[in-house]
Amino acid sequence: MWLYSGLADKLSTLTKSLINENKVYISAIIRLELQYLYEIKRITDEPDVIINDLSLAD
Repeated sequence: MWLYSGLADKLSTLTKSLINENKVYISAIIRLELQYLYEIKRITDEPDVIINDLSLAD
């Protein structure tokens, strides 16, 4: 959620390097968790919107 929210500065230098230098995959359980957070109104954007936005962030 930090990446999607534009808060990449909260990530460690190592984490940012790993994300930038490798292909990142999102597991089905993450999609499910995002759906749950959306349903209980902890996040305002639907999971597909978040995942699509992050996949275009190359």
